[in-house]
Amino acid sequence: MTGPNYYRTIIVVEVLTEGEPYTFKGYEDLAYTVTDGHASGDVIHESTLEVTEEQMSKLLTAQGSDPDFLIIPAEAPNEAQTAT
Repeated sequence: MTGPNYYRTIIVVEVLTEGEPYTFKGYEDLAYTVTDGHASGDVIHESTLEVTEEQMSKLLTAQGSDPDFLIIPAEAPNEAQTAT
């Protein structure tokens, strides 16, 4: 049995504004600004790479996320199947 596949996707968004430069305040604000707000936005680059479990663990840690968020230890049984 093979383990899960892990992927790293990088998306670059261009935001065009008038008067003031756009300052990133979060994903919801970005979505609002380029769909309902007074700015134009477009994805100008997207790339996806498959990464190893070790690389994913390091990437998650660098983002401040617990690696257990996406990586399930190999020795852990499926708790849903063992619970009665």
